Amino acid sequence: MTAGPKQPWLDVPPAFYQYLVGRIVMLLLFVGALWLLVWSANRLPPLNREIERESGRVAELADQVEQLQIGWNAAEAEGVARTVRETRAQFFATPEEYTKWQQEIQSQTAPLGLDASSQLLKSKPTVEEKFSVMPAVIAIEVQPAAETTVTNSPYSRLLEFGKTLAHPSKRVDVTEFLVTGNSNSVSQARIEVQLWSQAKHP
Repeated sequence: MTAGPKQPWLDVPPAFYQYLVGRIVMLLLFVGALWLLVWSANRLPPLNREIERESGRVAELADQVEQLQIGWNAAEAEGVARTVRETRAQFFATPEEYTKWQQEIQSQTAPLGLDASSQLLKSKPTVEEKFSVMPAVIAIEVQPAAETTVTNSPYSRLLEFGKTLAHPSKRVDVTEFLVTGNSNSVSQARIEVQLWSQAKHP
């Protein structure tokens, strides 16, 4: 029995296959490098645009800082600082200041023929939580004309006292002013106020 004819590819030496594989690998590397070059070239323009945008923002911020420095007014800044100090001075800061306010209420009402007493309630924070208010109630009994040297009517005396509440040395807001009496006179008054202070955080 005779063997069949040999296939031509079986006569190819192994070195040829190694050469062919090497060429295929080099072709694949070339195609990969070409694709990477194209991908990088397409990606650079967006990056350049982003860098340009960020550079523009930095330049804009630098210009704003420069304008602020040029427009700085020391006298104006001192005026703002003074206003802040004056505003803070209007807030109640210590228990002694609350006591002093109650004493002032009595000293202001006595010459007007009004017998006043005040009561401080529990303080509560405001919505912003930067300040707190302490409600207080001022109860006033109007003394009869025979017991005082003041000749003004009770209405006039209460209005006079109301003026002092409208211009206090500390921040005080009147929330209610209730007067009791008849058509000819006034016998009692109840005034609710709020005393302001800066909130103290632990």
